[in-house]
Amino acid sequence: MTPTPDPAADLPAQIVALGREGLGDVEIAAALGVGVRELEGMARGDAAVELALDRAEAAAMAWWARGPRLAMAAGARFAWAPWRRGAEWRTEAAGRAAHGAASAAAAPARPLARINLPCNGRSRPLPDGTCPQCGKRHRR
Repeated sequence: MTPTPDPAADLPAQIVALGREGLGDVEIAAALGVGVRELEGMARGDAAVELALDRAEAAAMAWWARGPRLAMAAGARFAWAPWRRGAEWRTEAAGRAAHGAASAAAAPARPLARINLPCNGRSRPLPDGTCPQCGKRHRR
């Protein structure tokens, strides 16, 4: 659940708290009741807000990375495909925001981030008996 922004609270602290909930810049702006350009203007005018947005981005990426780790630790099934699409979308959006839409369009088709999905030992083996993710033979 997204925390409700408190107008009396410190703006940088609110921004970081929203980032800890997994929200990106656009969602943070919406939660604060401002536009994205207005939030960017605040960051240019105030170093504390700029630092808070940077920390919020790192916290949001950590929030996304935490899901698979918690599922693996609990021994639960994890829907890798939707998570991966969401994580890729997040990193692409972060790259576009950091470099501008024009430079993102001109950039080579190279991934901004590589997401390595760990082998959980539960994948169906290939015909030769090896795991398709790690190439090892797992005992069943």
